[in-house]
Amino acid sequence: MVIPSSLFTWESGEHLVRRWEMPGHDWESSFCTHCGSQLPGENDSSTIYVPAGLITEGGEHLRVKHHIWVSSKAAWHRIGDDGQQHQEGLNQK
Repeated sequence: MVIPSSLFTWESGEHLVRRWEMPGHDWESSFCTHCGSQLPGENDSSTIYVPAGLITEGGEHLRVKHHIWVSSKAAWHRIGDDGQQHQEGLNQK
């Protein structure tokens, strides 16, 4: 999920967050150094990405709006919702 940075605050454990940047690419991942879980991280200067699996409350109201990089999904994977499909990345400019 991508949300405005202004809507996100850490409740605890921010000191345990580490980032890994994929060499030669504009991509990174944030994770917990204690348990290895994927964590929210900076998407760009105004947005934060939040792994949807971290949502424990209020998720019943969430809906998929976009599927990105559909061109590289597994051949057996079937997208079964009405989220907009993008063959490559999502340009939100």
